[in-house]
Formats: sequence, structure tokens, C-alpha cells
Amino acid sequence: MDFTRVYDVLVLGGGNAGLCAAITAREAGASVAIVDAAPKHLRGGNSRHTRNMRTMHTAPVGPMTDAYPEEEYWDDLLKVTGGLTDEALARRAIRQTDNRKPPTAFYPTSSFARRSSERIYAMLYASASR
Repeated sequence: MDFTRVYDVLVLGGGNAGLCAAITAREAGASVAIVDAAPKHLRGGNSRHTRNMRTMHTAPVGPMTDAYPEEEYWDDLLKVTGGLTDEALARRAIRQTDNRKPPTAFYPTSSFARRSSERIYAMLYASASR
């Protein structure tokens, strides 16, 4: 990144909202710089956590690869709630999702989100250097 250059728009954070803001600004003709604290392999903000978040499954199901067992789902839920979760209710909800396909044909994986954010960064950086 050229730190001597003046940009029209500075976007703080390269998550979904930040990337949308950057794309919108760039499409409007602004020069854009994105500042993100994440290392390259973690770019994309919370998009990388979208993997199978709503469906527990013990084996690949439809577009979902790998397994997302109850314990992993429960551990993820504890992380995002800071442990403030009714375990009985949460486990009941988790179990009711067992082996159900997601409602849409398109279900992004964390690798999809990472590749997409890398493409967006590349597009914005290339356009900013014009």
C-alpha cells in the first residue's frame, strides 16, 4: 500500500460490510484503501465462520463437506455467546438440525469466503493504483 498517496475513501476492516463499502465507493469512482488487522489467510471478517453454522451433520450432506458434529457446533455456540447459553435448549436445537441440507443451493464455505475476499482485495488494490 502506498502510504504517501491520498485516497478518497479509507475503509477500516475487510469484513462483509467493509468490502461492500469499498466496492460501492470504487464503483462510484473513488480511490479506495482498506485497512484490516487480519493476516492475509484470515481476511474476510466473519465470512470465514459461515461454514455449516446452521446444520449439524455427522458426514457430508449436499454441498456441505466434512462433518459438523454436535460437540463442534456446541463449542462454536459457546464461543459466540461467551458461554451465556442455555445448554439444554441449545443442544435440542442443534440436534433438530441433524443432517438437514441448507435451504439454498449455494452455501459458502470458509475457503469460498477467503478466496472471494482475496479477489475483492486484489480488484480494489489494482483499481486504487490506477
